Amino acid sequence: MSSIVVVGGGIIGTGIAYYLRDSDHRVTLVEKNQLGSGTSRYSTAMFGWHFPHPADYLFRRRSWAGWRDVLEQTDLEHHTVGNVRVARSQEALSELRETVAVQQSYGIETRMISPEEAAEYGIDPDAIEGAMHSPREGYVNQQGFMEFYAERAQEHGVEVLTGTEVHDVTTEDGAVTGVETEAGHIDADVVVNAAGPWSPRLNDMVEVSLPLKHSRAQIMVLQADAPHGFPFIDLEGDHYFRPESETKMLAGRHGPPFHQIGELDPDHAHDIQEEFRLSVIDQIETVVPGLQETEVINDWVGIRTVTPDGRPVLGPTSVEGFVVATGMSGSGVSQHAAVAKTLSQYFRTGEASDTLRYHAPSRFRGQSGTEAQLGPTGPTHPQ
Repeated sequence: MSSIVVVGGGIIGTGIAYYLRDSDHRVTLVEKNQLGSGTSRYSTAMFGWHFPHPADYLFRRRSWAGWRDVLEQTDLEHHTVGNVRVARSQEALSELRETVAVQQSYGIETRMISPEEAAEYGIDPDAIEGAMHSPREGYVNQQGFMEFYAERAQEHGVEVLTGTEVHDVTTEDGAVTGVETEAGHIDADVVVNAAGPWSPRLNDMVEVSLPLKHSRAQIMVLQADAPHGFPFIDLEGDHYFRPESETKMLAGRHGPPFHQIGELDPDHAHDIQEEFRLSVIDQIETVVPGLQETEVINDWVGIRTVTPDGRPVLGPTSVEGFVVATGMSGSGVSQHAAVAKTLSQYFRTGEASDTLRYHAPSRFRGQSGTEAQLGPTGPTHPQ
């Protein structure tokens, strides 16, 4: 029996603990604050099928199966609000048509709609060229998922330590031996870095270098006087609006390209920027006038951990026993089940699946990345 310490009590860390709950390993989950108090807490928790590659579709399909399993075991609800992705240029419209064709080939319910049809959702038809509508997409209460994972894991013997910060990852002869925490040393054969925006700090403790950067996930909560009935509205991959209730919408913005961002201090980078506030107002006035009769009642900031290709980075590194599960690039909640299942399979079998190879640290070789133990990136259609 090996000892595994999972660092980070967000949806990735609790998910890994859950999927390892009935394994032969001794599992400890360590969280510096409370479970779900970091980036996972601030996610809009949407599950979408917008993917750039068939392999990413298969990964999301595996994650959706995990979502469905939890929903069937609990009274948690999938809020099926639908997704309207807007194109404001002919080029973007052409890309949406291609996306719709690909998604339909996989059996996903989606279609193109006209600007006039989009007007039903508060969108100015004169401001767009068209849109795609995916009526089955929606969101969940991610806090409920994390609580479920932690409770079930503990029932099966997983130790969950909150309020326990990891100060160092200890090694000997190039292999992990445990973690140093404010409560003392914890022996471990494997340390899983699921620390979200804090994961670069954990990597530094063992001199593992990965190309990870941060972006702000800024959110403003809009309150309307009357029910709006709007779906999730995505403005050409830029700003977005997600219904929170019949009268509330969350206004956010996707992160900028990797080359435009850097590293942030996840303990302090939680201020809403005035430029963001003004940009939301501008998008409402010019594209989604149906939200003009709203007021801002709250705001918050989460910190995304981003990779150059937007895919998670999963698996073993050049330091024996040090495994990463990070770089979710804003899709941690939607992809968490596939991430946790993939790593659970690896720990149970000791073998790297095609899925793990597709997401391995080795794909960043030559990009300030570490040498991983999996060799070349593997097939483009993971299992």
